[in-house]
Amino acid sequence: MRSSIASILLAGGLLALGACSTPTGPLTLAERTEQCRGRDASMVPTGRSTGDARQDYVCISSLGAGSEATYIGNGN
Repeated sequence: MRSSIASILLAGGLLALGACSTPTGPLTLAERTEQCRGRDASMVPTGRSTGDARQDYVCISSLGAGSEATYIGNGN
């Protein structure tokens, strides 16, 4: 009986966790461009060709300290 209750609670928790996660799908080049523009950054190709703009391009900001460029992230 206790193991049944524990299993049901665990399954319910996993379902709730899945419902709270954001959907992930391929990002288009236009969407990635807008992300970078919103951060005052430019897009730089990574050299990969996955079809997902998050992996194929990174946003780089030149507003960092000195002349070093600052990596802003891949949009996740």
